[in-house]
Amino acid sequence: MKSTNRPRIVTWMTAGVLTFAIVQLTRFILALGLPSLPLTVPPWYLALSGAFWGMLALIAAFGLIRGSLWAPALMRWGSAAFATWFWTDWFLFIRSDYARGSWPFNLGCTIVALSVIVWLLHRPAVRRYFGERQDE
Repeated sequence: MKSTNRPRIVTWMTAGVLTFAIVQLTRFILALGLPSLPLTVPPWYLALSGAFWGMLALIAAFGLIRGSLWAPALMRWGSAAFATWFWTDWFLFIRSDYARGSWPFNLGCTIVALSVIVWLLHRPAVRRYFGERQDE
């Protein structure tokens, strides 16, 4: 564990990833008890996707806080995969008028979030913490 030289950015990123994990695991738990509602997806889809993204986020948070060499790659690929899943899910299953009108805001949030993750992971102190080469 590299707690003595962990950059604050990594601590804050870990807190954000843990918050994301809590939201996704809450989605999993709540989906298990959903009453019979006219949904565009079956409840098992909500539960399974919440469990998957929640567990992946917990793994990422563990890697971030410990300074594991694989954590930055998991953050990059995991966030890109989540964004891809989010937008695929959005276009396939979202049918409300509100959703049709709010997609530009969601797209902006997606672009900002992905940009911030990439920017944070490329900070010199963060790269040193994870033992990445600086000359790339």
